[in-house]
Amino acid sequence: MSSSPAPSLQADATNAVRASGRVRKQPETLYNSSPAPGSNKRKRQENGEEVNDDGDVQMPEDYVSDEDLPESDDEPDEEELREQKARSRKARTTTTKKPAAKKPRVNGATTLPIRGAKKRAPKKAKQLDTLDAEEAGGLFAKVFAHNEDLQKIATEWRQVFQDNEAEGVAQVVNFVLKAAGCNSKVNEHDVEDPDAVTSRITDLMEEYQASNPTDYPLMAKGKFATTVKHGVTGFLDVLIKSIAADNVLYTQPELIENLQVWFSTMSTAANRPFRHTATVVSLGILTSLCSVARDTTEKAAKDRRQADGERQKKNVNKERVKAMDAKAKEAGKVQEFVEALLKDWFDTVFVHRYRDIDAAIRRECVEALGDWVVTVPGVFLDGSHLRYMGWLLSDTSAPTRLEVVKQLIRLYKLRDMVGGLKNFTDRFRSRMVEIATSDAESNVRALGVDLLDLLREHGLLEPDDIDAVGRLVFDADPKVRKTVSTLLSAIIHETYTAKLDDLGGLQALEESLPEVSDDSYDAPRAAWLKFKYLAEMLCIYDNEQALPSQIERGHGEGGLVLHAVGAENRFSQAAEALSESMKELQDWQMLAGYLLYEASASAANGAGDDTLAQFKEEARLTEEEQITLLAVLNTAAKRDLLDTAEKIASTKTKLTKKQKSDLQDDLDDSATALASTVPRLLKKYGDSTDAAAAVLRIEAIFASPALHALQQDPATRSGLLDDIGKQFMSHGNDNVLAPASNAMLHAKTYADLDELTDEKIQSLWTDVIRNFSEILPPT
Repeated sequence: MSSSPAPSLQADATNAVRASGRVRKQPETLYNSSPAPGSNKRKRQENGEEVNDDGDVQMPEDYVSDEDLPESDDEPDEEELREQKARSRKARTTTTKKPAAKKPRVNGATTLPIRGAKKRAPKKAKQLDTLDAEEAGGLFAKVFAHNEDLQKIATEWRQVFQDNEAEGVAQVVNFVLKAAGCNSKVNEHDVEDPDAVTSRITDLMEEYQASNPTDYPLMAKGKFATTVKHGVTGFLDVLIKSIAADNVLYTQPELIENLQVWFSTMSTAANRPFRHTATVVSLGILTSLCSVARDTTEKAAKDRRQADGERQKKNVNKERVKAMDAKAKEAGKVQEFVEALLKDWFDTVFVHRYRDIDAAIRRECVEALGDWVVTVPGVFLDGSHLRYMGWLLSDTSAPTRLEVVKQLIRLYKLRDMVGGLKNFTDRFRSRMVEIATSDAESNVRALGVDLLDLLREHGLLEPDDIDAVGRLVFDADPKVRKTVSTLLSAIIHETYTAKLDDLGGLQALEESLPEVSDDSYDAPRAAWLKFKYLAEMLCIYDNEQALPSQIERGHGEGGLVLHAVGAENRFSQAAEALSESMKELQDWQMLAGYLLYEASASAANGAGDDTLAQFKEEARLTEEEQITLLAVLNTAAKRDLLDTAEKIASTKTKLTKKQKSDLQDDLDDSATALASTVPRLLKKYGDSTDAAAAVLRIEAIFASPALHALQQDPATRSGLLDDIGKQFMSHGNDNVLAPASNAMLHAKTYADLDELTDEKIQSLWTDVIRNFSEILPPT
């Protein structure tokens, strides 16, 4: 990156030729940066054109301007005309072929030709990086070219530092400079003059820009950037811990002070490679110091405990107690020294870089802050440090917001830290709710829901916040719906558990319920309460939406109209998301038994049992809840049948004949059970248009191509077609007529049901004609 403004475009038309006819819109950003000279990266002017550092519009390599064409005052002869036509055809061929090779795009920018070099880049870059590390020499070569043990390298460096302190510091600074892509080096004299650090870094940046860099290691493509980052921070981590173990950190504080001067100055540089690399290095050193601070704190506490224990003995050894007190006091001084270092590095680097113009740097700061809070909560788990995470929840960069949410999830999972997070939660809870409900990026929104689920578990979420997140079960993004389903399932289970306690507990309820076999679904079950609370929740959240769940907007001949959606309505999508986290939805026959249960018919049987009577009253469904659960039943049954059919037909998993036979038997049993359930549902809910339409959509499961090979029982199918015909004649709503008609037509696709279906359709046709004749006046 550069720091000087790019020159403006030339005004003449030749240089203003656009590379393509597409409209390019410059994205709006929160920060404005000035690129440094020497950068070869393409930039965009306000008019959207891509320009190089000379202010020229970037064109494909095969572009030829009018100025480059030969001029001729004479008219071309016939032979020249033929040659020109041939060249023109060749040029058109080249022009038409090249756009096909320009399909790959990075970050929305047009990628110029030269495809062959890009394909060979990974192998080539790896070889060049190794050679470059070898040529760099010093610590960089040892770490990246020789693959030496980091502890060994640190030990050798400590010897160099003991012999010549300035030389040791210079080696570390040069190591970081090379990691930034700079081949220039500092020497002992530069290190010995700390007042000239700023001017020396300015000179280094100018030398670096003079080499016209196009990239730097931490932003290189592929795994090389990660390798460099881990190598640099890994070595410095070993180095800091090594000098702490040898007490060099405390006895020779000028070492860490010199490093801080160089790296903190680099971290404020206008040059992006210098600033980014120095920030990563400084954050890494601070992370290592946190580990040292944790160890020193534990050691100081241990020494104090030993001194107190020795002092409480009956026969006190005063000399021993005195030595232990001195040891504990020394450990306390070391602890204070390290904590002062933490504060100093935090104030000189993090406080300025957490709001850097570069989103990558801001993201590095957030990740490091999470490490510090976890490592030394006694220092960083307070409002003065956590507030930076809260502020960065509003960052303009989605990856930065995502990293903040990741770190907060990491902290809230540690129960010992929840107490220290309460004030932070009260301050930034509304923003965390906004992240989960309104963020523009679905992955940030989904992770935000996970964060709020943790807050709910710790009792830090308000009921209104829970409702705001619960509505996301109808979100358009499947990833968000799936994440919300985990939270809703937990809420349903908590409500279910609380109600069981009100009824005297699960054991008392099960004793009051009639004893039935596991495959009998018509008798009451405790799990019905979960279905009840699921229906309540979906209805509440659905009523707060702009339109009912079964209605969507569309455009008809007369303008904007409202019409019913098909089987994939919002309730079905919500049920699909909930099916994995709520195991009761995996047993659709239990849900069907709940929907078919006639509470009024058995009220007398449970009238004398208070627990059973309370259960029945609690499990009673409203009409709206019934329609909601019918949509849920549709999804649960379809999922069961189609998943089984897919397992049978799958070629990825090798099944034995017995396994396939067992799966086929399960599929046949489920299909038979569904075929016998639909007529019973129609009998109970057929009077309601919306409920009848929901039941007919359940019957449409049989129209799925994966289930076409199922054997159809003529007797069962005949009764089902009769019931469908009754619905066709009883309702005049398209929501019922459409699925009823489709069911009739689907039945004709079975050869053994063709005649039977024709008879039903003919009988239906006769009934329709008779009704018309009764309605229309005689002529």
